[in-house]
Formats: sequence, C-alpha cells, structure tokens
Amino acid sequence: MEDGHCVIGIDLGGTKVEGAVVDGGGAIRQRLCVPTDVKGGAEAIADQIGAMVKELAGQAPSPINGVGVGVPGQIDPAGERVVFAPNLNWNDVSLKHDLAQRMPFPLHLDNDVRVATLGEWRFGAGKGIDNFICLFLGTGVGGGVVINGQLLKGSSNTAGELGHMVVQIDGPPCTCHNRGCLEAFAGGWAIARNARELVKDRPEEASLFLELTKGDITAITGQVVAEAYQKGDGIAKEVVQAASEALVAWAVSMVNGFNPQRLILGGGLLKGFPNLVEEIDQGVRQKALSAAISQLQVMATALQGNANLLGAAALALQP
Repeated sequence: MEDGHCVIGIDLGGTKVEGAVVDGGGAIRQRLCVPTDVKGGAEAIADQIGAMVKELAGQAPSPINGVGVGVPGQIDPAGERVVFAPNLNWNDVSLKHDLAQRMPFPLHLDNDVRVATLGEWRFGAGKGIDNFICLFLGTGVGGGVVINGQLLKGSSNTAGELGHMVVQIDGPPCTCHNRGCLEAFAGGWAIARNARELVKDRPEEASLFLELTKGDITAITGQVVAEAYQKGDGIAKEVVQAASEALVAWAVSMVNGFNPQRLILGGGLLKGFPNLVEEIDQGVRQKALSAAISQLQVMATALQGNANLLGAAALALQP
C-alpha cells in the first residue's frame, strides 16, 4: 500500500454492521455502526455496506485502496460467495458481486473469526509470531490457526470452526447437531442454557438467579450468569467450571497437535469471566506434553473489541 493511503474494514454481524477507515499502521481513523437489516435480506445488507463505504470514504483523510469484509459464515474458496451464514439467514449469496456493484474499490471477503485472527496477527498479540492459535468466545466459539507463517484455510475454506471440536463424547447437544462440542459448553448461548437447566432442576439453590431475573428462568443470559458468578453463586460456578474444563481439554489437544508459540483468547465472554485465561493457562501446563509447552504463552487478545474490524482492514492491506 502506498504511503498515506487507507483501507476500509467492515465487520458484518447478525445484529450490527460496523465499518472503519484504517491506515497502514492499524490506526482507526473513522468508524460507523448501524443495525443489520437482516429482515431486508442480502440486497438490503449489501445496500447498507455500500452506503457505509461511501460515507467512510468521504470522511477518510487519504485515498482508499481497498475494502475488506468479515462475514459471520462460510465463504467459498474463491472468496466471492457466502455459502452459509446462519445469523443472516443466508445460503449461497454472491456477496462480492453484489458489493462490487456498489463501490469502486478492490474487495476482499473472509470468515469473520478468521479475519479477527488476521487482525491479531498483523496488529495485535500475534504480531511477529509465525505459530499461534486464536480462539474467540462470544455467543458462539470460533478461531483461527497460523502455522509456519500461514493462516490455515482448509480444503474448502472452512478451517477455523474450532468451537465444533468435540471435547466430550455424548456431551450436551450443540447447534451444529453434534454433541459435546466446545461451543456446547463455552459458547454464550450454551452457558445460558446450561444455567437455565440447573436452575430449573435445583430451584432451592437458585435464589440469586430468580432474584436477578424476577423469577423468569427464560431470562437467564450469559450476562446474568456472569453477574451471578461474580457474586459467588454456586450454580453459576458449576456452569463456568464446566466451560473452563472444556476449554482446557480443547486447548491441550490444540497445543499437543499444533505446538503453537501463543494461544490467544478473545471475545466478549472474557469480560464476564476474566479468570478463564489464567485457568486455561494453568490447565494446559498441567496436562499438555512438556515439549509442546516449552515456549507456549497463553494470553488475552491485544485488540479487544477491534479484532474483527482491524482484521477486515488487514484483508484489504494484504499484497
């Protein structure tokens, strides 16, 4: 990228579309955010992104060299079509073609969590590291793997579905129709579900949850579990302990299998359960192969909530 030029990163989510003008050093110069028009369908969302890019380009301090878009779904190997995006209700959407009709800039698409990994690699906790794994814990769980300086994409461009690695055979059901996936323990939706089930089964131990939700068990969310956990609630501790154990089991397998130098953990869930990073670090060091952990560092993301945006920008900054 020429000196002084910028790119635009777009983080497309099921609830919001966020965009930013980013310079070559990773500094966010301008940003915008709008609610995602999921009901309007793919055309309406393409219109939203096109309008956002136009507005951001008009605010940019220098010319725009390209646009990167992180998409919450699976992208075809050519990087042009969205094969499946459940949060958007999309199947086989020609997003790159649709966006190209709405803007004059070079376009790059990829899965949002792999994009976030790219952001950590270029600007964050993975900078200068050739072997690391990112895991992002939010409503769902996903990540990316960088080995020997290559971001793994897989044979059909779907590598990074780390939340759907099985950590307990015949464990709780997952949204992918399997059982015992990491996400079924440690995803925000699963933490809420698992707490609701325990509260329903053991109401005599659930006074705090019933107080926080005014007696409505269906109102238990990941945020409610985090609040109860921070107040020392036993059910919340049990749910979080199960999530922590699942994360350790997953991390041990990843560390033994890939021998990363860093394991980087991010996502909104860590705000509610900040001890998870330390617990995973301790668990891996107790259970993984000694040779595999000799250089390992377990740490939180450096980019916080900007990993997706900066990763999308990093897509457009690639040669």
